[in-house]
Amino acid sequence: RYADLIEGLMADAERLYAEADAAIASLRAAARPGVWAAARMYREILNEVRAAGYDNLGRRAVVPTRTKLARTLAADGYARRRDVLVR
Repeated sequence: RYADLIEGLMADAERLYAEADAAIASLRAAARPGVWAAARMYREILNEVRAAGYDNLGRRAVVPTRTKLARTLAADGYARRRDVLVR
């Protein structure tokens, strides 16, 4: 039940991130890359919690540097979420 609760909260967060993506597009060009990358990194923490079986109390969700780079450069912010949920 805890995992369901956390997933529900993270689904809400995912919707807010999607709204933020649209807002980021309205920022001046020089500001977009940094804000967009930061949003991707915070969003990726959700995937790390999912990959850890929703154990966010017993361990800290850490996004490895390699994953940070890959997700920042990826065109689809939801790709990894789908991969983790399908397992």
